[in-house]
Amino acid sequence: MKKLMVTTLVSAVTLALAACASEGTKESMGSAGAGDAAAQYAAQLKAAEAAYSKVDSVGNAWIAIPELLDDAKKAATEGKYDDALKLVATAKFQSDMSYKQMEEQKKASTTLF
Repeated sequence: MKKLMVTTLVSAVTLALAACASEGTKESMGSAGAGDAAAQYAAQLKAAEAAYSKVDSVGNAWIAIPELLDDAKKAATEGKYDDALKLVATAKFQSDMSYKQMEEQKKASTTLF
């Protein structure tokens, strides 16, 4: 029961933080032009893909991450860099959190009570 509560709490916090993380990208872009947005997107995509590769290599990647990256690439192709940046930020955050979850679960007790 305790393990279920902890898992539920971790999931809820992660979702809340993912929502918060996706809010910051618009302000950080400021009045950047399309070229600056494309460069910023490319840099953030590279970081998100590296974070995903890291967590995927240990077999603990959350299932939504590849779809977020694909959606970000599609948005960027359409010139929607604000949307692409939000999706990439969310994908990186989820990759980081899924790796952190794996690290925390290594420390967890194998007993339920």
